[in-house]
Amino acid sequence: MTHDYLTIGRGVLSDIKSTFFSLQMEIEKPENIPVDLEMNIDVQDGLEFQIMMNLQGDELHLHIDEFHCSWFPCDDINVANDFMESVKGMIYGEYRVKLICRNGKLFSAMLQKPEVQSWKTIARYGGLISLWPFGIKTISYVQNSKTDIIHKKSTANSLR
Repeated sequence: MTHDYLTIGRGVLSDIKSTFFSLQMEIEKPENIPVDLEMNIDVQDGLEFQIMMNLQGDELHLHIDEFHCSWFPCDDINVANDFMESVKGMIYGEYRVKLICRNGKLFSAMLQKPEVQSWKTIARYGGLISLWPFGIKTISYVQNSKTDIIHKKSTANSLR
């Protein structure tokens, strides 16, 4: 059975683009880097951080700040939906990336979604080295708080 990963990847990125039509982003087929498709959303009104997404074979990749993770195989509908839910959750400000550093160096980055009175880690970048007990530990978060701008633009454009 042959899979058309390019069609699937384009569909996933197109869904994200159409959901957030008020944000500037384009799906591209880059010539100078080894990815099949990419779509970047730069910092702008409605988004406080850059989001980079790409398709590499059957893998959907997400980069936010120092977090990087891949979802595969993209032809599994649950995998594609989890990827889209993660990107949309970050843009809507519902999800966050938790960054753990020791002495200023990243040891772990976690994509988290809210649960009742807590956060659930749904993807992780980094390894067991984050358990290294030495050095000053700092924790920071990447989370969008400009969501009112997205909702206002979306509502205004949908009324036209």
